[in-house]
Amino acid sequence: MKAAENNFGKVYLAGAGPWDEGLVTLKCAEVLSRADAVVFDSLVNPSVLNLANDGAELIYAGKRAGRHSMSQEEINAVLIRLAKDGKSVVRLKGGDPYIFGRGGEEAEALTAEGIEFEVISGVSSAYAVPAAAGIAVTDRKFASSVHIITGHSGVSGNAPDYEVLARLRGTLVFMMGKAALPEIAAELIKNGKPASTPCAVVSEGTSPRQQCVSGTLADIAEKAERLPSPAVIVVGAAAGRIFEQKKSGMLSGKRIINAGRRGTLGDLEAEALGAEVLRIPLIRTRKTDNAADISGCGCIAFASAAGVQAFFEAYRGDIRELAGIKIAAVGARTAEEIKKHAIIPDIIPQNSNAEGLCWEISKSLERGTRILLPCSVQGGAELCEGLKAAGFDAVRAELYSTEPDFSRAELLRLYEETADYIILTSGSCADAYMKMTSGKSTAKLIAIGRAAAERAEGLGLKISASAKTPDAAGVIEAVLGCGCV
Repeated sequence: MKAAENNFGKVYLAGAGPWDEGLVTLKCAEVLSRADAVVFDSLVNPSVLNLANDGAELIYAGKRAGRHSMSQEEINAVLIRLAKDGKSVVRLKGGDPYIFGRGGEEAEALTAEGIEFEVISGVSSAYAVPAAAGIAVTDRKFASSVHIITGHSGVSGNAPDYEVLARLRGTLVFMMGKAALPEIAAELIKNGKPASTPCAVVSEGTSPRQQCVSGTLADIAEKAERLPSPAVIVVGAAAGRIFEQKKSGMLSGKRIINAGRRGTLGDLEAEALGAEVLRIPLIRTRKTDNAADISGCGCIAFASAAGVQAFFEAYRGDIRELAGIKIAAVGARTAEEIKKHAIIPDIIPQNSNAEGLCWEISKSLERGTRILLPCSVQGGAELCEGLKAAGFDAVRAELYSTEPDFSRAELLRLYEETADYIILTSGSCADAYMKMTSGKSTAKLIAIGRAAAERAEGLGLKISASAKTPDAAGVIEAVLGCGCV
């Protein structure tokens, strides 16, 4: 629509797809990257929110059966308020905003206020979830049409017209209908649909926790009784032709929450052995005003990729001034970050931790060498103390600080109860976790490094295992080794 002449911001009614973050469209990702605020639903994969910029305000407006965070009227009011404040707003929904997503109601409210909006279609669960389970909702031999039906009554109280639906020969797809499955099956049979009609229920579709149960209208309610929501119900001949590719991996079906800051353990998904990784960063960083002073340094030791990023943001000198200074990296991930600045690290230990880095530096440099340690206000103490004990002049450069990101607290509470493992990447991460929860999760807590484990245990948290190296391989080794698989 065309906005009136005003200073209002723009609202994007965007679909994030059914769950798999890889199904987010390029356009949705682009508007997220420049949004001032994101108002999101509970069916949005929390990892998708990391596509938003660091400064974006995250507002949870989730709705699940019996657990409503905001009414639709309240959501409309939030969108209007944010837009009138001149902000670029993404209203992010699971699936597609115009397929049982109430996008039309929001568009109507925005139009009434003269606020510009744009609809960004998403991949709909109506067809993507069945497809993920191996069900083609249309097939030229068995189903020439597909009909999408809400599984519960709308605000008008109108129930689906089962008399009409029972006569349709195509595929029936019921959305949001898990709780009403016994009624749906009974009503279709009552109105003439054969009890032997194939039926399938796909729960948590497109996620590694996806489950599919198949049967007939006569027995599907009993077979699918224990499946969790959200679920999609497929009725018709198409539901009897399932060509599902089974996922494999030692951790298949497990859910891991990576609670570290953005970018931490960037390759965890590739190493996760079939597990689902949800990225819910509980900490964020802020720059300090401290300088990256390299005067007199014989070595710069980087203990994290974040330290590398902070150093090159703070360093304003000529890059050639680094010539002759040894560059040390705690591990491969940190080394890769250094290489982005056209510098090849001189020192990389075999054991990717503070102890290993200290040992490798001790073998490579003369005692008394001044070593700069770019780090956070809260970090770097273990490495600094180790180097000083080994006879080096180690100096911490506190270039950034970490703080809890409370905008993720609701997401953590929503998914913590379904997680099998939660990764605490640092002491600051453990602090933030404790501030946002009761600390009594049923999930197994995995710490990265001795310092993180000691801080977590000092807070009263039970650590099931510690990763020996601060990388994805170390985390998965810790998960497999803690006897919880």
